[in-house]
Amino acid sequence: MIDAASTLLASTSPDSEAPRSQDVTRRPRSSEPPAADYVDLDGGSGRDVFYRPDRYLRSDLGLVRVNVEVRLGGERRFCELFDVSQNGIAFEWSGEHAPELGAELEKLTIQFDEHEAYAGLAKVGSVRHVGATTVVGVSLLDSLMNIEDVLHLRDVKAWVAGSKGDKLRAREAPWFVHGLHEIKASVSELRLFLEDGQVQLAELEASLPSHILQGAQTSPARDALIARMRDGFSAEIVRYSNQIDAATRAATPSEWDAARVLPAPAPPAPHAIPVDEPRASQAARLSRRLRADERLVR
Repeated sequence: MIDAASTLLASTSPDSEAPRSQDVTRRPRSSEPPAADYVDLDGGSGRDVFYRPDRYLRSDLGLVRVNVEVRLGGERRFCELFDVSQNGIAFEWSGEHAPELGAELEKLTIQFDEHEAYAGLAKVGSVRHVGATTVVGVSLLDSLMNIEDVLHLRDVKAWVAGSKGDKLRAREAPWFVHGLHEIKASVSELRLFLEDGQVQLAELEASLPSHILQGAQTSPARDALIARMRDGFSAEIVRYSNQIDAATRAATPSEWDAARVLPAPAPPAPHAIPVDEPRASQAARLSRRLRADERLVR
């Protein structure tokens, strides 16, 4: 009986090992994310460890010119870039005997356009064959290379070579027309005159009562205002109109042929035009007064 009690106590002891039949294997839940490799784990502020920097092939650099100069054994050789990263490059070896693994290059110079990105020692880390081409991979020993600057240079050169870069030149813009200088000057002056007049008339309209501006009854102030508009503002518009008309009649047929191909400006979207009711009313009243003054001038 003592032996049975000892056996029972041993089986219930905290140090005793549970029977294998009671082992439970934890199965992952379907809602849990899949297991990730250690290299893909994020640190507190992103990936803190990069096991291998991104590499860019020669074709990834676009229009950027690349010069790779290798000095080895007292000889200087220019090679074609194969790929590049911030801590090393691979280049095509054009000689008969490729450098051995572990060999140190006396000097490696890498230029992107006129920018010297690296000049210093390098160590051969790989020699492989890509088709009939021998590719030598080296690691940079003196410093890292700023690849971001090279990629930005690539983007700028691609933009300059594209259609958007031409718009920085006036002669390449769709609205540019050769000749018609008098028309251009007159229209430009008329636009500036109208912009200044809009500001001045808005200030005047804000300072006068409504019956002076749009009332039917006559008054000394209203008569003086109409006379000033007729002799000043409206007369200037008529003068510019006659000036533009004269310049238009003097234009050559070739100049008008160039002007006819100008693209029509696209109308703005309705939602892009802020509607201010007081200002809209002022603009409508000003337009009616200008048309009335124009009839008086005629």
